[in-house]
Amino acid sequence: MPKYKKQLKIAAIAFVAYTITGFFIFPFAVRYFAEKSIREQISPEASIAKVRANPFTFQLQVEGFNLPGPDGIWG
Repeated sequence: MPKYKKQLKIAAIAFVAYTITGFFIFPFAVRYFAEKSIREQISPEASIAKVRANPFTFQLQVEGFNLPGPDGIWG
């Protein structure tokens, strides 16, 4: 029985780590690196307001993506 409990504890810890990483750390990293890359390669005024991720449905949602044109007007 102790081996079963140990495996259950490891699975629970892995599940919590996956959940925390998927809901909090991954969206922050995506926003940071995507915004940095877009600013370096396309426009220094580019911005992303929010990134949401759901690790259980494998969905990624980007909200408030702003990419102004050369004249400063969004387009």
